[in-house]
Order: sequence, then C-alpha cells, then structure tokens
Amino acid sequence: MATNLLNSRSTPASQLISPSSLSPPVCPRLHQRRADPRSCAERPLVSRVQASSATADPPQNSPGALDTLQDDGKQGSPVALERWLQRTRPAPILEAEDVFNSLLGRLHPNASRYRAFYNSEIGGIVTHPGMMLIHMDDHMVHRGHSVFDTAELTSGHLYCLDAHFARFISSAAKAGILLPHTQAQMYRIILETAAASRLMFGSVRYWLSVGRGGFGLSPSECITPTFYVMVTSPLEADPLIHTKGLRVCTSSVPAKDSFSATVKSTNYLLNALNLFDAEQSGYDQGIFVDEEENVLEGPNINLGIITKDHEMIVPPFERTLEGITLTRLLSLVPEYITSGTVPITSIQQRPINKYEAMEALEVFVCGSSMKVRGVTSWDDAVIAEGRVGEITMQLHGILTADMEKGTSVLTAVPYGYLTASGDWVE
Repeated sequence: MATNLLNSRSTPASQLISPSSLSPPVCPRLHQRRADPRSCAERPLVSRVQASSATADPPQNSPGALDTLQDDGKQGSPVALERWLQRTRPAPILEAEDVFNSLLGRLHPNASRYRAFYNSEIGGIVTHPGMMLIHMDDHMVHRGHSVFDTAELTSGHLYCLDAHFARFISSAAKAGILLPHTQAQMYRIILETAAASRLMFGSVRYWLSVGRGGFGLSPSECITPTFYVMVTSPLEADPLIHTKGLRVCTSSVPAKDSFSATVKSTNYLLNALNLFDAEQSGYDQGIFVDEEENVLEGPNINLGIITKDHEMIVPPFERTLEGITLTRLLSLVPEYITSGTVPITSIQQRPINKYEAMEALEVFVCGSSMKVRGVTSWDDAVIAEGRVGEITMQLHGILTADMEKGTSVLTAVPYGYLTASGDWVE
C-alpha cells in the first residue's frame, strides 16, 4: 500500500496548521462583563482519585456532593443560598480569546511528548499540544462509539502498519462506522502525521468515530465520521527491562464477551480497571480469565506459555483481541524451530487453564510497545524459578530483530515530503 502512497488516489493531509492560523474568529461578547482570566487559572483542580480509598475527599473549601444548602437551614432560603455562595467560586463565562490563550498556555508536563495530531474536523495536522483537541459532542467522547489502533514507530518506519490498519478497518465495520475518506487517503494521513512529528521512534495512534452531532445515543444524529491521528515520543526506557520479570495476578474484573473483546473500540473501562486493580494490589499486570478459569489476555497484552515439553501455546482469539504483534511472532518462530535456534517443539493455539499456566516452564506476555516480557510470578506463585526464561528472552530477540530488519512489515515514513529535510528528524 505504501508504494503508491503519493499517487492520485490520495491527497496531502494539508500543510501543518500553526496556532496563529487557528486564532478565534471575531465574535460578539458572550457576556456583558469580560471574564477575569485569573478566575480560570485560580480554580482548584478536581480532586484526584485516592488510591487508598474508594471515594475521594471533596476539594478543600468546597462543599461535598451532598453538603449543599441543606446544612444552612431551610433548603433554598435566601440566607442559605448566600452562605453557600460565599463558600464557592463562580464559573466564569469566557470569551473565545481567553479560551484560546488558556489552551495554548496551560499544558501538563506529559504534553511535551505529544508531537503531531491530525484532526479531520480542521482538515490538517497541528504540532502544538494545546491544539490537540476533540469536541465534546463527538460520540467517541460521551458514547464510546469509536475504534482505534496503533503502530510503533521504529527507526523511521511503522512496524506492521498494514496489519494494524486492516484490523482498524475491520473494527470500524463491526462497529458500524463509515469511513470519512478512502482507505488510501487515511493510510496516507497516518504516514504524514508521523512525518510531521519529526520523530524516528515513538507511537502512532489513530481513532475513527461515528462523529459529532449531539448527545443522543443513536449515531443517526452524527453529521460525518471523524478521524484522528496522534504521534507521541517514547518514554525513557530501561534498556534491560526485558530481563526483569513481571508479577501478574488473576484479575477480579470480569472479562469481555466475544464481540466486545474482538473489536478494538475505545471502551477500555474493563481494561483500565484490570490494570488499576493489579497495581493497587502490588502487581504489574492483571490477567483476564473466563468462567472456567481459562486464560484470556491482559489489559492490553496477549499471553502465552512454554510447557515443560517445550510446546509454545497461546489462547485462541475467541474472547481476546487478535494481537498483531503476537500474530507476527507466531509467523516468525517456525523458521527458528526448523533451524534449531529456539528449543520449541511445536506451536499450538488452544485454551490454557490458569493452573496449567502457573505450572508452565515459562510464561510470557506480548504487545506492540512491550514486545515480549517474561512473567516470574502469578498470584504470588513463582514461575521459571523467579527469572525470565531463556526461551522468552529468545522470543524477545526474534521480535526485536524483526522490528529492525523485517523489511516486509516496515513502512517508511515520508519525512522528506513534509519536513523537507532529513536533518530535522529526531
């Protein structure tokens, strides 16, 4: 697909859009009295969820959820209302200029990793993190009616982009989401957004939503599908991280049904709760199991085992997402088995009971950003004598080599087309 990228079937994602070109239009005042810009900056942040408690304390100097007018005598009385207002702050009505300046100026530290963003609503790419926004009436926000996928950016190439993109299109079809452009155009936009980031390494994420149009449930109110692409720089990684084992636990969060598990939608609540629950209990990852305690997957990783007979086994893709990275690994291993490089006797895809996994020679997890990592304990039961297994290390090496030299699954990012000079990339 990448060969004919710049032909007549697709058009550029447009020139990079700068913040100045997105200046707010001249419009009537939304309020007679100009809002004090300091009001927004001085408002306290909403309390974060406390790890040690199921509920967070209310913000300081503010009433709790039920601590309103009732504490001041007769509910709704002028005196009660006046006292309540004295304990709170007004929500200012802001003008477009105030909003625009606030968006550009109020960025959290992690935003420095956000390097390029395509938004089909504005028809182009922005590189200022303050402009990487979507509208509240997009059904992706309030209904979760959207799908997404990813691709790792490695040495200026996107790894397994064709396979990821095909799964993306398949997820959209299952979710009943139409495409806003041709597939060739969307593919090109992904590549050009990656180029606009000027990164050689990072992550590319892309989303497709039924679009904007209201706050109802039915997508029939949506005007047109929306397409977004985000490129982020990688976190600083420990070069020896793959030698350190993971501690996993059986998740108490219920697993998804077959349909939900095999569509890569943005509804990741169960996935997020899985990981959060594991972390709060002192583990690195949680593992979903079905009603018969058969292993399914992690919050965003696939899992496999090496039996004591050196069989490599992974669960079927029936109630798990068909991982692109794991699928690629399964296609690579047979060559190493034939050459005798890897001591694996066979590869099987069948159900794995949790207790079979806990007694395996080795247990590993696999994902696009994690690659292959070894599991050294499960529900505090020691696996592989508490060390990352030899075969797991070999699988990591196989995948790493493929990400660097697997020419058939590496799509070059066209930096010269948008950035004009290879010297600009990082």
